[in-house]
Amino acid sequence: MGRMKPVPLWFVAALLVAVPSKSEPLEASTLRVAISQEIANVTPYSPGIPEALLELVYDKLAAPSPYLGDAKPWLAESIVPEGDDGRSWRIRLRDGIRWHDGRPFGAEDVAVTFRYYRDGKPNRWTHHTNDTPALTVIEVLDRLSLRIGCEVPCPSFDRVTAADLPILPAHLWEGIEHPHRYRGAVVGTGPYRLAALAPGRYLRLEANREYFGGIPRVERLLVSTIRNPATAFAALLAGELDLVSAPVPPELVQPLSHHQGLALLQGNPLSAIEMRINFERPPFSKPEFREALALALQPSEVLARVALGHGQSGSEGYPHPDSPWTALGASRASDPAAAAKRLDELDFLDRNGDGWREDSTGAPLRFSLKVSSSEPLHIRAAQSVARQYKTLGILLRVEAVDPARFRDFFSNRQFDLMISEMGAHGVADPDQLAQSFRSGYLWRAGLPEPELDRLLADWRRAGTAEARREAGFALQRFHRRAPTTLVLYYPHAYWAYRPDAFDHWRSVPGQGLFHKWSLVGSQPGLMR
Repeated sequence: MGRMKPVPLWFVAALLVAVPSKSEPLEASTLRVAISQEIANVTPYSPGIPEALLELVYDKLAAPSPYLGDAKPWLAESIVPEGDDGRSWRIRLRDGIRWHDGRPFGAEDVAVTFRYYRDGKPNRWTHHTNDTPALTVIEVLDRLSLRIGCEVPCPSFDRVTAADLPILPAHLWEGIEHPHRYRGAVVGTGPYRLAALAPGRYLRLEANREYFGGIPRVERLLVSTIRNPATAFAALLAGELDLVSAPVPPELVQPLSHHQGLALLQGNPLSAIEMRINFERPPFSKPEFREALALALQPSEVLARVALGHGQSGSEGYPHPDSPWTALGASRASDPAAAAKRLDELDFLDRNGDGWREDSTGAPLRFSLKVSSSEPLHIRAAQSVARQYKTLGILLRVEAVDPARFRDFFSNRQFDLMISEMGAHGVADPDQLAQSFRSGYLWRAGLPEPELDRLLADWRRAGTAEARREAGFALQRFHRRAPTTLVLYYPHAYWAYRPDAFDHWRSVPGQGLFHKWSLVGSQPGLMR
């Protein structure tokens, strides 16, 4: 199949080559890229912005990501622990880095960013500064140094928190009261500057030739919003685009792999297609009932039918099996016979012989399975799951709803079951795992569950990276006994591009192809 090839996680470092000198020519003048999201602005507070796109403009203290456990200092020169309780870190920043507007980058920028995320309007990064971990000390020591202190041990700060938080310029962001409506100058330290933006339509990024990580390989990026995948891939085939950042739908992988002028590259998005369970609503509030649902599910069949085998079965467990933060050897066996026996024991029986189980009052086990109408693969997955549960005597009514209503159903807890996708931040970030048990996703803070409370307390007390990792494993094992979300499959992805325009795309797990590590040749920890 030509250029399609798997990229193992350990291979990421080998894909990031040495920094080019500033005298080397650029390898492409303009690339045309399609994204599926409508972008209002390019800041950490812009709704729906792809994080890989955000990182073309902004940098983080460590890189390339918090998901693989291999993050190295990036904006930072060093991030080292102070003391032996895991609660304090000293950060030394690289000298000579400048913001896009020419201002020097320094410790005050990092301090203002951390305080802003911690104390200001919430965004995707907030809980990594006010909860997991909660930063209680943000102290500037000198122009390039600062000290970070956490309320409880934060032994993974250097590899997780530091690799997760985009750093903002203090001279522009200090005092901004409504960050979601920010329309001021977009200024970062990253390899690209925002040159033009038509909200919801397109943006133009220009290479930052003074980038501390080396001159970008491409001078100009024209990024268009094309929500319909069919339209985007038609434009790629017609030569109007050079890359579609969205993965190729499974049914198009084979046809596109043989199309002259195109290449496909396989990678791991570190995401999960899952069925969420409303554990606050009977009978799902019974752990034994959720266990029966887990036993009845056959993820390998869903993977084969929906993703055509392009991925890993959800039987591998939760969270993502390719994350170093995930406990191995905890696969879940499908056993419909055991599921039927468990339901019998719970007194959910077919009392009237109509083929459907009823509870003790005679009410049938009939539930809604909600799915976003904008996700055809999720609709197919829901239909596959409904067929599986039908053989067990459970009726699932698949309901495709508008994406906005779909999100509201989850936040308002007005659902029985729903199919959704969780990205790398949800299924490959070890700190997010603990937060998920308190946010209403895997569990809800305040809902009685003594064993979980004890395990979360153990997690918070863990003072070393290894102890924190083991505490995370214990949380995962707890979830697998009576899950509140069931992974259907972990997709593998194929991205399509025109190699004659640019052939240095690199697949980084959790980030796809369209990210700074494809467009800048530097490697975290090995810059010169």
